[in-house]
Amino acid sequence: MKGKKAAAQNAHKAKKWHIGTMLLCVFCAFIFWLYVMEVDSPNYESEFLDVPVNLVGVSTLENEHNLSVFGGFDAVVDLKVKGSRSIIGRYTIADINVTADVSGITQAGSHEVALFFDLPEGLTMTESSMSAVSLYIDARSSAVVEVRSRLSSVTIPESYELGDLVADTDTITVSGPKTILDDIDYAQVSLEAGNIETSVSMVGTLELISLSGDVITNPYVRLSKTEVRVNIPVYCYKDLRLTAATKYGYYTEENTRITIDPETVTVRGDPAVLADMEELVVTTLDEKAITEDSSMIVQINVPDSLTLVEESATATVAIRHIGTITKTFNVRNIDVSVDSGLDYEVLTSTIAVTVRGDQDAVNALSADDITVSADLTGYTHSSMGLVYAEGTVTIDDPTGTVYELGEYNIQVAIQ
Repeated sequence: MKGKKAAAQNAHKAKKWHIGTMLLCVFCAFIFWLYVMEVDSPNYESEFLDVPVNLVGVSTLENEHNLSVFGGFDAVVDLKVKGSRSIIGRYTIADINVTADVSGITQAGSHEVALFFDLPEGLTMTESSMSAVSLYIDARSSAVVEVRSRLSSVTIPESYELGDLVADTDTITVSGPKTILDDIDYAQVSLEAGNIETSVSMVGTLELISLSGDVITNPYVRLSKTEVRVNIPVYCYKDLRLTAATKYGYYTEENTRITIDPETVTVRGDPAVLADMEELVVTTLDEKAITEDSSMIVQINVPDSLTLVEESATATVAIRHIGTITKTFNVRNIDVSVDSGLDYEVLTSTIAVTVRGDQDAVNALSADDITVSADLTGYTHSSMGLVYAEGTVTIDDPTGTVYELGEYNIQVAIQ
């Protein structure tokens, strides 16, 4: 009885071991099947995106046919390849070589060039996003193109006017396909100035205009400048009173009448410049050089930002002295300044100095109130001989209204 029971137990154990072994074998077979399917299966597919297309034969195209490629350098292609996962995983797009040979092209124009695919060993291409690349071929050229400015929108006050637009460059250089360049008429910058009341400067983008008046948008055309600065002049008119300035300030409304003919002139200029201008100085009078009542014709000069409307560019300036007299004094007060050690002799003993001023002030003067001095510092013995030194007149006048007329020299002998 015991023997039968033991035999039954052993049989049960053997049966359980057999089932476990079978399950282990099935599991191992499943793992092996997964390995084969996922790793070593030659039918595994993967994608390589944005693989660059390399152009070959470009130097031949340029050297033998004087043609250049203006499109296709940035072409990319998407590929789907087949192979085992372990092999595909070894590679990147850098290991795939896609080329387009342009050496056989002999004429300008648009061309479809076939692609050649060189894949690493173990990979097979199953699909590509394109089989040919579109290229634009033409002769490379350059041209100098005129720049024109245009206002598409501007509003100014009714009494104002617009001047000619001035760009910071008259021409630009354009390079690219010769066919396109031959169709360029000019380069244009269009500006929207809006409401303006004074001259403004604006920056605008250049567009190429064809011979038919259309905008050229070819991506292979290059401009030496894409933007230009344009000055938009705005002008108004204003009458300015003509005046004369004085060099020393001795002329006043009480002692001098200065008249100018014409009294006013009309000028054209920027409103911002003219806003604070009421007069135009046509000359500076040297009181010490005008010995008597006189008149002179002077040129009417205006700042560079303004222009005269009238054709006449001269004015007559008349000077008339009122309440002043002239008087001549024989002056003996002569002073010469020299460096120490210099031997010299003042040869001028008396100088006749003529002065002008208020009658009472002039009559109150004497020759002793006037000194003529000269500065000879810096002269050396190498300057031996006669020297006519420019004299400076000093007048001891309490009123400060008396001044000398003309110029005076002192004769000095340097020994």
